[in-house]
Amino acid sequence: MKSYGYYNIELIKKLEGFRENKIILDSSRMNLGIWFFFTKKYDPHKLQDELKHYVEKGYYASTEFDEKYRIDNVEIKPLYFSDICKGTILIGDLLSISDSQVKDHKLSPLFEIRDLNNKIIFKAYSTDPNSTC
Repeated sequence: MKSYGYYNIELIKKLEGFRENKIILDSSRMNLGIWFFFTKKYDPHKLQDELKHYVEKGYYASTEFDEKYRIDNVEIKPLYFSDICKGTILIGDLLSISDSQVKDHKLSPLFEIRDLNNKIIFKAYSTDPNSTC
């Protein structure tokens, strides 16, 4: 059974409780940005204005394109552990954050998002509140 965005809907519902936190959603293996905005019913004109600088600077000529979006308190981009700060929520697929990274960076599990087949799509962690950037 295909879920066709079910997990995005569930993720957006879950994130409603974390409006005060900075959230980084890893986009390394999944093109989440546009789907996230679409599911969130984000104003397309506002999105177009915000993404204009990406498209104007070599979008069609570039061979590498890191998906980087920001909507309210959510950043959708590849996850780099060098840019995690206290009070940040990290969300990624099963390959985004390893068990050793959870231990090394003192991350605390928050929630999981599963698809309709009960397969884990996303795992969310909170950073150590005493850590610095």
